[in-house]
Amino acid sequence: METKVINPTQAIFNKESLEVDLTERYNEYTNLLKTNMCEVTFTKVNGEKRIMTCSLQKHVLEGAGFTSTLDPTSTPNMNAIACYDIKANGWRSFRVDSVTNFKLSEYRVV
Repeated sequence: METKVINPTQAIFNKESLEVDLTERYNEYTNLLKTNMCEVTFTKVNGEKRIMTCSLQKHVLEGAGFTSTLDPTSTPNMNAIACYDIKANGWRSFRVDSVTNFKLSEYRVV
């Protein structure tokens, strides 16, 4: 199984492109979370490093007792992503700009 690795720390940021880049990263991360189990490494607001196995896959959310429908009238916060943390069995979020590593996980829900 090939693992696609998304490592945003390799990107070059400047004042003009930061907003566009965060939007692109937000879209890439959410698309991967909707179709895969992912491992996200990020720095929490308190400075602590966290590694989270998470997903937005429909069958994962339904298996946890949640509907996978989103309110089409709501505007997403492009700075943070809410996702289901598989190991903590609950909703968690991370800031897009705090991600240090993002990759597909081999963890599977049975």
